[in-house]
Amino acid sequence: MPNRLRLLAIPIVVTLAVCVDRGELSGQAEPQAAPSARIDTVPLLTIGDDPDDPLFQVIGALLAGDNLIVAEMSSQTIRFYDRSTGELLQTVGGSGEGPGEYRLLVSFERAGDRLYAFDAGLFRATVLDLSGALERTVSITPWGAYQFPSMEGVFPDGSFLVSARVWNLANRPRPPMIRRDPMVLGRYDANGVFQDSLNAYPGVEYYVGTFGNGGEAPRGLPFSSTTNVGVYGDGYFVSDNKDPMIAVFDAAGNRRRQVGPANRPELVRITTEDRESLCRFRGHGCRRVPAVLSVLQQRQGRGRRFLGP
Repeated sequence: MPNRLRLLAIPIVVTLAVCVDRGELSGQAEPQAAPSARIDTVPLLTIGDDPDDPLFQVIGALLAGDNLIVAEMSSQTIRFYDRSTGELLQTVGGSGEGPGEYRLLVSFERAGDRLYAFDAGLFRATVLDLSGALERTVSITPWGAYQFPSMEGVFPDGSFLVSARVWNLANRPRPPMIRRDPMVLGRYDANGVFQDSLNAYPGVEYYVGTFGNGGEAPRGLPFSSTTNVGVYGDGYFVSDNKDPMIAVFDAAGNRRRQVGPANRPELVRITTEDRESLCRFRGHGCRRVPAVLSVLQQRQGRGRRFLGP
């Protein structure tokens, strides 16, 4: 990609304060008020704005000691910066299929004194120590009828929370349509051995058009529904961007509680003008998605919800 694309600046802010007891997963199931948090408007450090060394497609950033560690999909690398000066100290990884290399780096996080980077092209997790030294790789293979496993988080004991997609081409409705594939969560041990299936949840909403002779062409949708999953202490959470309440589960998949605002905010209808402004701002391929989806509205009664009247 040319460097004329927007560069990503990462502010390191020390005034973010979220007071949550991550070990407290056995509370009541009633909604709980979310703790307040504040992010200062003045960054302490900015990186990625140097035209000679830009950042693009950052998929994860975290602090470890004196280092700011950034994972970048575009270069398939993990970059270590001095958290005080922003100086680039070292780069590890790169494109490839060998140990410590990545075909499609999509997630990056820390658990204890280890770094975990997941490659969706090779379906494996790479485990590094906090200095960036390679320790091992762990293959994550599909289980049952589920396909395309992806690491969603790492538990304190080194086991993996993995999502996979229910993929049944024979019974899928035909395009054009708006689709949201069902997803399922599973747990793997630290060596990549499948342990158990957990919860099911809806995946990302997207538009599917026709392609060629009976083919499909999936495309992203502006303001689409999506779900986020991640490890939370010794459990995990599942959140939907259209629902203010976040469900919290223990590691065995038992729902423990939900957190969110005391009063649910009302959803705001997205207008056609909103959709077009987002397309212009993000360079989103909205022109490939029909502005009027009367067929979809008849089939699902949903098209107007995010495309406007």
